[in-house]
Amino acid sequence: MPAGHAALRSAVLARRAQQPDVNDAARVTPKPENHVVARASKSTNPESLAPVLQRMPLLTAAASREAPTAPQVRKRLDTASVVALQRTAGNRVVRQLIQRVTFTPGTAHDHTPCGSWWRIQLAPNSGWKEDLICSTNQPLGVVGAAIVAEFRGKPLALDHLRWYMSTGGGADYNENGPLERMLRTDAGVQSAILSTLPSPAPASGTVPAHLKVEQSDYTNQDFRFAFGAIDRLDLEADYGAGTLHAWFQDRYEWHPYYPGLYTTFSDDAARETNCVHAALVELQAGGAADFWMKGEATVPLSVLGAGAAPSTGGGGSSASS
Repeated sequence: MPAGHAALRSAVLARRAQQPDVNDAARVTPKPENHVVARASKSTNPESLAPVLQRMPLLTAAASREAPTAPQVRKRLDTASVVALQRTAGNRVVRQLIQRVTFTPGTAHDHTPCGSWWRIQLAPNSGWKEDLICSTNQPLGVVGAAIVAEFRGKPLALDHLRWYMSTGGGADYNENGPLERMLRTDAGVQSAILSTLPSPAPASGTVPAHLKVEQSDYTNQDFRFAFGAIDRLDLEADYGAGTLHAWFQDRYEWHPYYPGLYTTFSDDAARETNCVHAALVELQAGGAADFWMKGEATVPLSVLGAGAAPSTGGGGSSASS
């Protein structure tokens, strides 16, 4: 071999010796991508699990080539959140956060316009004042007269009526605030609630109950005109915490009684305002809509009066009525 070639070959071999072999890189065993999971399992701090679990679905998918389903991801995240909450807030708070109440809807009659207002005008079948108004006015005029006569000084009731006629469009009405005010201030409803709770009040424990709130129970007419009869008001009295939790879902609707023109239900009957109810149903042809009233609130048991307070010893005290 010529001397020049030998020198060139030596230089090439020396240069190769300085560069890593690409095959060597392939022979290096990479760390598992889910090594963070192993680290997390050794952690004693539950709060650290949340960010780790948020990354787990992607890491697991990379290792198995099979993406987790959405429910699996949510389950992992929910579990981590509960662990962290239990560590920081305690089990009682966690139960309040993750256990939601079950709303029991009231009866929905779903009356629809009959389109024969003229027939109602011929025989309004109502009180004499209502007969006069209905026989000489179209449905919108009848409702306008009712607002002037009955809804003055009743802002909550008027807002519900507007929600029905135009502003709500059939959407649920949030009753959280109104329900809390009713529980705190309406003595008649408070008395009805007290009648469903144990007397004397126990010193501790949780007591579930429910009742129908009749129109005759209200002392505040604004609540009466807004809610009407509430088919089911659910209650949970926590005597250890001294709180009353209440919730309901009831239908805001009107109940005309004209057999042959509207569907008749067993609890429907002609009342003095019968033709006013019919006028309000007829307005559905122009956009008015029934809706669900739905609310939940928690108040101190003490707002119901001394009889609702937990007993502190001996025989306790009887509920006052």
